Amino acid sequence: MDTELIVCKSNAPIRVGTTALNYSNLPDTHIIIVKNALISSTECIPKRHLYVNKFDSSVTLPIRTRIYHHASSQLGFILEQPCSIKNQNRYLIVFDNHAAAYHSTVDFHLCLCQEYSRHLLNIEFADLKIYYQQLFDNLNRFDLPNWYIGQIIRVRKFGSQYHNARIIDKDNSIIKICFFERKSQTEMWIYSNSSIIQSYQDIEFIQTDLTRLRKRKTRVNELLNQKKFRDRSNTKLAITNDDLTSSSSRANMLTGYYIDVLLPKFRLRNSIPYEPHKCSFECVSKSEENLRLHRILINPFLIPFECQWSIVDGKPRGYRTPCHRTFYSLDEIEKYLYRTESKLSIKFFLDDLLTRFTPSINQFDRNSFVLNDLSNGLETIRVPVYNDLSSDRPDQFTYVTDIRPFDQDISQAYNDRTLTTCCNCIDKYARDIYISSFISRFFSIWIVVMIEWNVHAIGRPFTKR
Repeated sequence: MDTELIVCKSNAPIRVGTTALNYSNLPDTHIIIVKNALISSTECIPKRHLYVNKFDSSVTLPIRTRIYHHASSQLGFILEQPCSIKNQNRYLIVFDNHAAAYHSTVDFHLCLCQEYSRHLLNIEFADLKIYYQQLFDNLNRFDLPNWYIGQIIRVRKFGSQYHNARIIDKDNSIIKICFFERKSQTEMWIYSNSSIIQSYQDIEFIQTDLTRLRKRKTRVNELLNQKKFRDRSNTKLAITNDDLTSSSSRANMLTGYYIDVLLPKFRLRNSIPYEPHKCSFECVSKSEENLRLHRILINPFLIPFECQWSIVDGKPRGYRTPCHRTFYSLDEIEKYLYRTESKLSIKFFLDDLLTRFTPSINQFDRNSFVLNDLSNGLETIRVPVYNDLSSDRPDQFTYVTDIRPFDQDISQAYNDRTLTTCCNCIDKYARDIYISSFISRFFSIWIVVMIEWNVHAIGRPFTKR
């Protein structure tokens, strides 16, 4: 009784409590009554969520012991017992985020439930469950790989895909890796024989792939040294060699127009409260009064903003309509456009966070234009060619707007009208209206027939058999 416990439940903050009763048969007990000192109340908590704050450190803990590491707030299992030769008398812990580290007994707490199968059964993520199964099943079957510092490996840490990583440090059975293309958590310690590391057979492919990446990076740096790199916003920014760091990339410089021009406009429109109403043509008629889509001269993704649409920043990105209604999916926006008979199309909207809203290309440096219209007037939308690195022009070619098969057999099949049929599909929402109207028409006819039948039946004389 009054044993200090640490409560570690998923999606809940860590808290400290004490046992409210004495438990003589703890292995067969699965629910513990815990007393919360802060609110002076008791609650029933499964034993697998409770960790002893203090325990006898002189006892050697077995493999698969469930622990809680208080410094990192991570749960894990013991993978190696202390050994003076193997690990300098330290415990090797593997955590639920695939990381690994050496610790002493003062760094972690023991779980009251030490049934490995029960903990494995209650792990929510299937990938993590498979990871632990493979790790402990193959613990003594294979020798540790002979990794060396500077070696390139591929690690499956952030999902199902493998990522290139370099070994930067070693500590007995664990290695420290550094990811090439990850901006978050670029360095971590993992078990050297972990199943998230790709096998030896792909090491040659990795080296070839990295060589190609280095050549491409070198080519980009040469181009940057030849000419100043321009920002794709209204402001021009000259980049020197000191500015070319990992944190300052081209993607980070393309936000000027959005922050300086669009964002203040969005905040002003989003501050207007929404009044409940039924959306109709009146919601967009005034905002789309001067909209002309036959000649687009700006970025197509900027067209909704000219019609009093705005963006609600977040994940996912939300669009706010001219009548101040907010939608977070393209399907909802498409239904709104159909309901209001809007001139806009769903092709002017997007649901990703990567596409950047930049002004039209005619707002850039006019000296960098090499061709005003690639289509020579054949397209309703002008196709300008812009080159800010050199004065090279596109090769001469014939711009076509129709299908022209280059093979004679294909041309005959294309021109043979007896072998081709036209598409008879209709719009999704028009189809729904068609189906609903068909059903209503069917039931109307059925009701009329039933009424007429009843009238005739009543009008017939009753004959006694």
